[in-house]
Amino acid sequence: MNNHEFLSAYQSLEQRLYAFAIQLTRSKADADDLLQETAMRAFSNRKEFRIGTNFKAWITTIMRNTFINNYRTIRRRRTVTGALEDHAQEAKNQAVSNDCESNLMMEELSDILGQVDEKYRIPFLLYHKGYDYQEIAMKMKIPLGTVKSRLHIARQRLCKLIQSYYQE
Repeated sequence: MNNHEFLSAYQSLEQRLYAFAIQLTRSKADADDLLQETAMRAFSNRKEFRIGTNFKAWITTIMRNTFINNYRTIRRRRTVTGALEDHAQEAKNQAVSNDCESNLMMEELSDILGQVDEKYRIPFLLYHKGYDYQEIAMKMKIPLGTVKSRLHIARQRLCKLIQSYYQE
């Protein structure tokens, strides 16, 4: 496929590719980056494209694979960084401290959190473990808007439960 053929085929699909990128990333800025990276990869590998095959399927496969690879890279970096931060924090806290009060408070908060419905508690716990909205949506196989809604409801219910717990 020569440059002119590639450019013509790409331009005819650019809007659809952008819509697909938004669907994958759920962010306009990330979709722009994904679209640009897909175009660059497809252009650099245009000689691999076989005339007579489906250009749309070929380029959307490139986009999907690029998205998945980027997602895995980000998760891997987060895991490594998190592990390093955990070890650094461990080394920092070598002195023995009296954590009795904070342990009691954590037990109380765990009891209160146990009173929140599981469908709200799980996204809340995942969010506070460091997962972002999109990761929670993918992990729980629910829409992004549902994740945001459930987190909001979980926070409201926790506030009410904490207030009533400590007013007693």
